[in-house]
Amino acid sequence: MLLLRLKGPHLQLVSFYVALFLSLCSPTQIILDSLSRTILIYIRRVK
Repeated sequence: MLLLRLKGPHLQLVSFYVALFLSLCSPTQIILDSLSRTILIYIRRVK
């Protein structure tokens, strides 16, 4: 329910922390995957 209230930058922050959490608990391949996804999010945000 908390995620439904978050929109825009807050949702991107949440996704960043989720990717960070996954990178701490997962193999290297998933780390690179999550990092690339967060980078794509920031690229879309800049454009």
